[in-house]
Amino acid sequence: MLIHLESIGKRFLKDWIFRNVNLEFEGTKKYAITGLNGSGKSTFLQLLAGLSIPTEGKISYRDEAGIVLDPDNISLQFSYSAPYQELPEELTAEEIFDFHFNFRNKASSFDQKVFFEMIELPNQQNKQVKYFSSGMKQRLKLGLCLFTDSKVYFLDEPTTNLDRNGIEWYKRLISERISDKSLFISSNIEEEYQLCDTVIQISDYK
Repeated sequence: MLIHLESIGKRFLKDWIFRNVNLEFEGTKKYAITGLNGSGKSTFLQLLAGLSIPTEGKISYRDEAGIVLDPDNISLQFSYSAPYQELPEELTAEEIFDFHFNFRNKASSFDQKVFFEMIELPNQQNKQVKYFSSGMKQRLKLGLCLFTDSKVYFLDEPTTNLDRNGIEWYKRLISERISDKSLFISSNIEEEYQLCDTVIQISDYK
């Protein structure tokens, strides 16, 4: 998939977060969006994923054949994970798994048991998410994102709340699962995006 940005800008009240962004993202490349806290990394990632709209400019999407895709129907091509995403805490992890994959296709063939083994939370599927630690919730969010069949994956600060074992698990998962997909990582921690082909400093577009 090709994502084309033409004179993109985003403003909150009177302050421009970024402006005059003219970029093109293509194929199966891996991109890192970096910058200091508050610089607009997450906002930029949300714009790319169609979760927010720019104040000015235009974002267009094309498939491999060059056909323009309808932005209103693009969501099924994308997977998104961020630490600020909320999980319904009264549900069990198993119920969240069933709900998610009732609407999205799996990236490969696996059942619930295998999924929770792959995210290294074996025998946790019957537990309500409100009893999960912050790291366990982050594993579940990343797992639902990365094991969904998508064209493009968006990860915002993916190792938030993960311990050292969790970070190593994340790095293995990215290496194994996303080699032939487009990937965007928003982060200011180099270890999170060290596999990316291109690094974009959002502060370059002030």
